Amino acid sequence: MDQPIVTHLPLITNRIEFLEVRSQAPFIYAPTLITPRINFGQGQGPILPIVPYDSNPLPSLEYHRKTQHRRRVSAACYVGNRNHDEEMPMEEFKMEEREDITHINAKKPNYARKNNGLRSDSNNGSESHVTPSIADPPDDTDTGLSVDVTATFRVPKIPKPQGEPGRPGYGGYTLAAELQGWTAEDYTEINKFVKATAKTILNTRLSYNKQTEDKLAQVCDKAKKHFPILNKYEAQWPVRDLLKLHLKYTSEQYQKGAHTQGKKNH
Repeated sequence: MDQPIVTHLPLITNRIEFLEVRSQAPFIYAPTLITPRINFGQGQGPILPIVPYDSNPLPSLEYHRKTQHRRRVSAACYVGNRNHDEEMPMEEFKMEEREDITHINAKKPNYARKNNGLRSDSNNGSESHVTPSIADPPDDTDTGLSVDVTATFRVPKIPKPQGEPGRPGYGGYTLAAELQGWTAEDYTEINKFVKATAKTILNTRLSYNKQTEDKLAQVCDKAKKHFPILNKYEAQWPVRDLLKLHLKYTSEQYQKGAHTQGKKNH
């Protein structure tokens, strides 16, 4: 036969009674309050940012009180040295008030001015008083920020057309047609000048290809100085084309004359 089930007797514990004690006596302590646990990391909303401490605040109320007290004491001492019936002049009192205001404003930093714009007013090693000054506008010549307008916005020069002048049907071109912007008077005047200069510098009995480069450059430089319109062309190719046409004609005429003279001699 099975053993009978024995039930466990109830546990007997001491009763704990929580009492609320209200007393102002320092030697009686109230029991610790039992409160539910609160998790401050959840459900408390966004964390507010920490406001940085102002290292240079405005003058406090205590500072103003001390300033007012110092002014009253100074005024009383000043009046005490004078006659009792004579009041302190308003101009002198305002002067002290302006000095206090200047002292307060001097503590406020002025970030709107540049550090390099400070001007020191000192003479013979005495205590200097630094006053901010507005910096002068920058000078392009001093800072090296000057812009060469001619270099930045230089108009490209007109290149020489393909082919040779005076041969439009053989891959060349007509010189007068390529000189856009020239009038008939411009073309005639420049052509006369080039011919006259070539006569004094070059050997007109020879063609263009047989001339020396330094003498050709001399003719181009003289024409460029006399006619500024030639500066917009690369290497003054209109002057060189005029020389080619002119020297071709003069060299051929010389050869024909020499050939005719030779026949007469025979």
